[in-house]
Amino acid sequence: MAPYHYGKRLESSVTSRFVPDYYELQMLRVRMIYEQYLSWNLCTAEVRKILGNLYIRYTVSALQRNCDPRAGMDHAARRAWLQAQFSSEMYAALCADWAPENRLLRVFAPLFRKKRVGPSLFCGRVVYVVKNKMPIVFARLKQKN
Repeated sequence: MAPYHYGKRLESSVTSRFVPDYYELQMLRVRMIYEQYLSWNLCTAEVRKILGNLYIRYTVSALQRNCDPRAGMDHAARRAWLQAQFSSEMYAALCADWAPENRLLRVFAPLFRKKRVGPSLFCGRVVYVVKNKMPIVFARLKQKN
């Protein structure tokens, strides 16, 4: 199992406020764990599944954050950003093994696996609107099953 435990701190959490380099910080963490497992020769399909699920989670979160005006990204910038993610080493290393457990991320998994940029951006915009306008619905979508 990957040495990862999520503990949300409401006031100081980077997930509860806008942080410009949120995605880079999260991907650094995923990459460091992945590289550590590679160095131990313990990077199994299960480890890649766990890390792949984190990859999807953080990428979806970044997609919705990129719609925030504070991100300063227009549609073309969001498209270029997502295409860059689909070309990344982490994407290539983890996409075959991810299997998200919550409803929201299960929508994105096949879109990401097939590198469907347009539909992924559309769904990211929907997540942004739902999270900001209907937080109770958003919370239910994030639940497992």
